[in-house]
Amino acid sequence: MLVGEGANELGDWIKDAPFRMARRTRRKDAPPVIGVLESLLRKVAPDGWTVVDALPWSSLVKLQQKRDASGDAQNLARALLRAKEQRYDVVVFSRDRDGAKNRSRQVEIDAIVTESSSTSESVKVVGAVAVETLEAWVLAAAGDQKCESYTDPARELTDRFNVPSKDTCAMVALVEAADLSAAAARSESLQRWIGSARRVFAPATA
Repeated sequence: MLVGEGANELGDWIKDAPFRMARRTRRKDAPPVIGVLESLLRKVAPDGWTVVDALPWSSLVKLQQKRDASGDAQNLARALLRAKEQRYDVVVFSRDRDGAKNRSRQVEIDAIVTESSSTSESVKVVGAVAVETLEAWVLAAAGDQKCESYTDPARELTDRFNVPSKDTCAMVALVEAADLSAAAARSESLQRWIGSARRVFAPATA
């Protein structure tokens, strides 16, 4: 199950099911648009898994959860509960930090991911908080050494690489063309995400 901010993370999974299939109804040969999360995961593990569900972070406030948590940690707990109830194996997510003022968001979520890697929980977790937004990870993929220093990575992506903030396909293309190890060296938060993905998926692809 994928969890992200919006279409750039989730691709066509952001749409309700009837609209998700509309593009393929019009063109039978047109595959669904994937998001950056799925494209990153394909770089780590090209096969052996399937996306079966997705949720934007905004919808998680509507779900109930049983864990004692607050803020973003509570929302992630809700996602894990949904995955457990639906018998999904893995939750794959990213969350924008959106500024140093939200450093606690990063600390809370990183702690959950770290904890999950050392337990035998039925639902595995792949994820990290993007500093400052997902677009910084795309900038890292494109070769920008300063990707995590920008307050508005989306603007930098548009100004420097002519990629509009809502052009999911262009972002995915940059990720697909990237050397993942080199991109991780440019972004500590992306490196954390990749590390969590390899812990979960590398044994299955070895």
